[in-house]
Amino acid sequence: MSKLKVFESEGYAALEGQTIRAGDFICIDGWTGALYHGKHERETDRFYSIAL
Repeated sequence: MSKLKVFESEGYAALEGQTIRAGDFICIDGWTGALYHGKHERETDRFYSIAL
């Protein structure tokens, strides 16, 4: 069951009581899938290798 509710025609989404509007900054953690509201610094010091 998804916690994210998207209201495309109204231009916003809701997630656990937080409203994300069109144009808002969000960050998605590529490892965990966690979503963060707002601008956050990127980690550029670490490099990861993925074996496929």
